[in-house]
Amino acid sequence: MKKKIITVYLCSPYVPKKCFKDFLYHYKRYKSGIKHDLLICYKNLSECEILKFRKKLKGTKHIEFLDTEKKNDFDFGTLKRVAKRYKNYLIFFMNGHSYPVKDNWLKYFYKNHKTKTIIVSTASYESLSSNSRYRFKGDNYFKYFYKIIKYTFLFPLFP
Repeated sequence: MKKKIITVYLCSPYVPKKCFKDFLYHYKRYKSGIKHDLLICYKNLSECEILKFRKKLKGTKHIEFLDTEKKNDFDFGTLKRVAKRYKNYLIFFMNGHSYPVKDNWLKYFYKNHKTKTIIVSTASYESLSSNSRYRFKGDNYFKYFYKIIKYTFLFPLFP
């Protein structure tokens, strides 16, 4: 039996709002080529911010997933929680900087999918080195400066 396909787009405060506008424009413009459900995932957003996204999604059939985890465990933590909840689906993850660029975009990925494989579309707009200067709530000064030194030397700046 074929599994249902779900495309997941992650909305978070760490991605400019313009990226969601770009995603939605391209998602509507280019046909996926294969039947799927769209899941919009909200992470670390206020109710007011979520309402703004919902307003833009009006008329677009989708499912919502509200990630209630407050810790910023990056996209991967959220994607893991989505995968646990939708474990009987084939899941195609798109992060905040990703969007379709041609017709049959999902069909292409699906045709190249094999059992026990992962195929995703991501487009990061930063590296660990550029992110290292953020001090998280639980970071003491030693940990904060350690991250700056470690990530600056181990990872190149991007973009």
